[in-house]
Amino acid sequence: RDWSSDVCSSDLVNNKMRIVWLVLLLVPSLLVEAHTGVVGVGGFLFGVIHPFTGPDHLLMLILVGIWATQQKSRALAIAIPLTFIVVMALSATALFLFTTTPLFGVEGAILLSLLLGSGVVMSRKVLTTAIALPISALFAAVHGAAHGLEAALLFVSPLSFLSGMTLSALVLIMVGVAVGRMVQGRGVAPQRLRKIHWGE
Repeated sequence: RDWSSDVCSSDLVNNKMRIVWLVLLLVPSLLVEAHTGVVGVGGFLFGVIHPFTGPDHLLMLILVGIWATQQKSRALAIAIPLTFIVVMALSATALFLFTTTPLFGVEGAILLSLLLGSGVVMSRKVLTTAIALPISALFAAVHGAAHGLEAALLFVSPLSFLSGMTLSALVLIMVGVAVGRMVQGRGVAPQRLRKIHWGE
């Protein structure tokens, strides 16, 4: 069997993966202003729909799922998305209950979180728990604040809204987990092929 042709094919796959990560890095700056609140629906339904109407939130949740699959520790792989969900819900609740005034700099903070999140995922660096969980919590607090403010302005039920939002967030994180595993699955073959080809 001609292993060299397999190696060339695997290099092509790697190049395509690099393009995917580049798109993930650039897309946030184009989408961060795309909050499109849905008026006139019930609290739960609005909560379900909301993460999908803001591509910045959607991308952040998918990135969290991908990031979780890159962890060597199973506990940390679970803790990162769990921390994100809990902190996002708490942040959204706090902003929902205590203010209806848009916070200065929230959109900029969301953009920064997406750029940093994309960088963390692309680098594939395994962070310690003491670093990874605060980063996850910080990202979640920013996005939760935006969710809470937008929901407060539409006067929907906070409990219903948070229930729907959490459900959609979990679904999108699982989409990210699936994407992360797919990318990792494609990345294993090239390493094995190189070892076989060069006799390592």
